[in-house]
Amino acid sequence: VVFCLSLFAEINYFRQVNTPQKPILRGGSSIEVHLRGTFSKGSEIYYFYLLKDLLHIKVMRYLPISIQSIREILEGGYVYVDKTRFAQELIENKQRKHCFLSRPRRFGKSLFLNTLEEIFKGNKALFKGCAIYESDYDWQPYPVLYLNFAEILNETTQDFKESLKRSLAELAAEYETQIDLPSAQEGLKSLIKALSKKKQVV
Repeated sequence: VVFCLSLFAEINYFRQVNTPQKPILRGGSSIEVHLRGTFSKGSEIYYFYLLKDLLHIKVMRYLPISIQSIREILEGGYVYVDKTRFAQELIENKQRKHCFLSRPRRFGKSLFLNTLEEIFKGNKALFKGCAIYESDYDWQPYPVLYLNFAEILNETTQDFKESLKRSLAELAAEYETQIDLPSAQEGLKSLIKALSKKKQVV
């Protein structure tokens, strides 16, 4: 963050008379500064500085606009409305064999799926401060198959099929598993079967 004081703010905060000393904020906190220029008024000289480290100043957190990674949001200090309690309820509800998330565009579907991915991978430390971190969730890691169709080519039917097969091959390589890929459908089936021999696939 770069913050440049105006003339009046400079005089109000730092009144360096005749000697370029490191400015001290009110309250005694010092900060990293760079001398940018001077201004003389009668026999007094005022020194102007560029401030570079404002960590001591409490600022509002940013909204996570268009961010679909829960890790980036939590580690980046963005505003986050904790939905991990609902994620845990969804996971632990044994009566639901399938779940369809019906929500409008830009309502956080991709972010929620990424949250589920991190939970299923057992990344407990990431969720420190969230409801699920304090819960009795077991945090066992599971193989996760996450397909982002926004990254799969779809200009033609053939492009889509080949791109989907490549995505499945990348997932198989990530889990060091060999699969048959005559088609995307058979490749997905083969991948799930291979991984389920190790642990339940989500």
